[in-house]
Amino acid sequence: MTEPLPENKADLIVNGQRVANNTFVDSFIAGVADGLVSPLSGRSCYRALNIVIEEEKCLVEFDGASASTNDFVDNMIKTTLIGMAGVLGISGTVERLTLRVNN
Repeated sequence: MTEPLPENKADLIVNGQRVANNTFVDSFIAGVADGLVSPLSGRSCYRALNIVIEEEKCLVEFDGASASTNDFVDNMIKTTLIGMAGVLGISGTVERLTLRVNN
């Protein structure tokens, strides 16, 4: 079982390695992720967001419930988060990316 995150904390794990970040980067990542997926939730707030990208699959969960996506949304989420990981110093192929955000 994973430990709960503090409020407004982003936990980014790429290829099994946690990406270290500061409060500003956490807030930035959380804001970008929220902007990408909030229209999928059908509600204005949530406590926990989980995004898992593995191979061609993209799983989005709000408070433990899966959100329905389509190819456009999957591609938007994947390219944005993988691009952000590159800016944060991750190089090479991203085989698996996990992002958890607590609000």
